[in-house]
Amino acid sequence: MLRGKKIFIFFLLIWIAVWFFLLFRGNKKGDYATLKYLYSHSDVEKRRYLTGGDLYDFLVFCKAALPRNSVYNILGLDETREITARYLLWPARRELENPDFLIVYGDPQFTRNGYRIVRDYKNTGILLVKEGI
Repeated sequence: MLRGKKIFIFFLLIWIAVWFFLLFRGNKKGDYATLKYLYSHSDVEKRRYLTGGDLYDFLVFCKAALPRNSVYNILGLDETREITARYLLWPARRELENPDFLIVYGDPQFTRNGYRIVRDYKNTGILLVKEGI
């Protein structure tokens, strides 16, 4: 029984030493700064940090302006950011053809026939609505 207890304490000390090494080894590739930020901020601030401040603020702006179950298409985002945008804009749904709203990020001068600008967000993006709605 004593031998088993010594082996347990030995492995516990090794495990603690490894964790201290990993925890205090330095700021390797910014991992700890990011983790520290994420642990110390609210859920909204975490989403904003991970999405990107301008994009997150623009999407919150668009979500507030879109009717609850509206249909939109979003332009100007890569695939990963588009998935994040769709998550943040839920319950509105994305539709490629004939959407009621166009959300355009990164091109505040964008125009399309049959749509008019509803709102412009700080020269970051625009929300367009289909004429007649």
